[in-house]
Amino acid sequence: MEFAKAIVDGVLLGLIYGAVAAGFNVLFRASKIPNLAQGQLVMLGAYFIWWLSSFGLSPVYSFLAGIALTALTAAIVGVVLFRPLMGRPVLTIAAAAIALVGILHSLVLIAWGSTERAFPAIFDFAIFDFGGLRVDGTLAVGGLVCLAAVIAVAFYIEFSRRGQQVTAVAEDHVVAASLGVSLTNSMITGWLLSGGLAAVSAGALFSGHLLNPNIDQVGLRALPASLAAGLESIAFVPVTGIFIGISEVIAQRYLDARSSGMASLAMPYVVLLLIVIIRPQGIYGWKINDRV
Repeated sequence: MEFAKAIVDGVLLGLIYGAVAAGFNVLFRASKIPNLAQGQLVMLGAYFIWWLSSFGLSPVYSFLAGIALTALTAAIVGVVLFRPLMGRPVLTIAAAAIALVGILHSLVLIAWGSTERAFPAIFDFAIFDFGGLRVDGTLAVGGLVCLAAVIAVAFYIEFSRRGQQVTAVAEDHVVAASLGVSLTNSMITGWLLSGGLAAVSAGALFSGHLLNPNIDQVGLRALPASLAAGLESIAFVPVTGIFIGISEVIAQRYLDARSSGMASLAMPYVVLLLIVIIRPQGIYGWKINDRV
């Protein structure tokens, strides 16, 4: 039963990682920008939700307002920083992405300090008992909300007019621009969705827990799910997120005691390495053949 519980907890944690990872992928698909600061957007979303709740808003309203505020902030910061860099060398864009990591982390600490904060209980549910298998209700509902958010974003990208424009930009910037597709609008869409997903995953992951300056490390934990799915994939990121979540929880339960807590940090990247050895572009990534 203990192993079954580890699997279930890994699946639910993986659904949350899937929402974080989808934030990486939706922005890459919209603008070809490797958003290394997705973990910092999660951190920003978490502090926005906590801050709004401090004004007396209910946890649910704080959550919804925090999603909107995080999405808007991400769009403003992303467009101001990255729109002038479109068409520049990849290393220049990567350097800007690295800079954004430090900027967002520092701004959160400047605004709210490093003191631990009690995050509102957005998904406040009791333990579910299924014939002796006890499941954390808060984690379960949070995971399902994250799954629903990713599915909604995937449908928007695949079937809406704006989403199809985003896909065109992902395939080729130059061709998309020649067809009248606005790269700026595509980038705004990507940052809005990426920021929104970050706040949703923050609400699910930290509901009823404490915030601290290290919570942005969730970005590094979810990154293997993004790369394993393929940077162009959105709908299937929860699948790879589940693989990553299960590997992390099992390593945490059975190997961390023998490895000073390092096994659970390394195992998701071991899974990622095995996947990219077999399929370099990721399980669901686009296979692109470059020819001269």
